Amino acid sequence: GVQDANAARGNVVKKLLEDAQSVVIVSNIKRAATERVAQEMLSERFRRQLLMDGHYGRLAFVASCTDELTLSELKRNLKLKKDVSKETAAALRNASAKEKITTDCFAGLRRIEIQSEQRSQSTDEEFRRRGIAPAVFTTSARDYQKLSG
Repeated sequence: GVQDANAARGNVVKKLLEDAQSVVIVSNIKRAATERVAQEMLSERFRRQLLMDGHYGRLAFVASCTDELTLSELKRNLKLKKDVSKETAAALRNASAKEKITTDCFAGLRRIEIQSEQRSQSTDEEFRRRGIAPAVFTTSARDYQKLSG
């Protein structure tokens, strides 16, 4: 991807992104929940183009490896009660990661508005009303295998 240690591969991906009609970003949930994945993965130019073309809704994020968790760590990080189950903690972490990724996307869009010298900045709710919100999914291969038999 764009964060590839191999510069040649990274440049190929950046070129492909310029011509892409949609983009799916996949990141481990531990990274997605703690870093500015949306802002790091997509260049300002690419986000601006998606927005101008009305294609920001063609952006999707997948937070993977959701089955890899340490309950005590989640309880501490999310400030959960001691009696919270692993499943509940995982669901809360997934919801938190989805909100963080969406918030990061909106923050990036507001920076574009500032650079274009718009007088007012859109709120998260205004972006959502205009259909400018990324699709965010959380997934676990292990859980999928359990469900599919």
